[in-house]
Amino acid sequence: MSEMRKMRAAAAAVAVTMLLAGCVEGEDAAAGGSQGTTLRLDYAYYNPASLVLRDQKWLETELADKNVTVTWQLSAGSNKANEALRGDAVDVGSTAGAAALVARANGSPIKTIWRRPG
Repeated sequence: MSEMRKMRAAAAAVAVTMLLAGCVEGEDAAAGGSQGTTLRLDYAYYNPASLVLRDQKWLETELADKNVTVTWQLSAGSNKANEALRGDAVDVGSTAGAAALVARANGSPIKTIWRRPG
């Protein structure tokens, strides 16, 4: 398998993991509504997967026919991602493991998104 195909497969797996996690605002709304849904994601220079997904617009392409709009917000660090999650500014944020652990220990209701392939 070529390196490009491996990279696309990995990015697709990340995208599917995000979507399967149920982090979309308004997920309980009736399907097929004309209003649509917005998936709010952060991207960060310390998270290469988010940079690739944002640059290649793979999520926007995959979700366009489902009436889902994808918006991106730059995260300047794990603490800012945690603040955005707590403040309901993003639906999915990326943090370092220690930052997520500390936030959860302090009572933030964040969830870790991970799905082991295979």
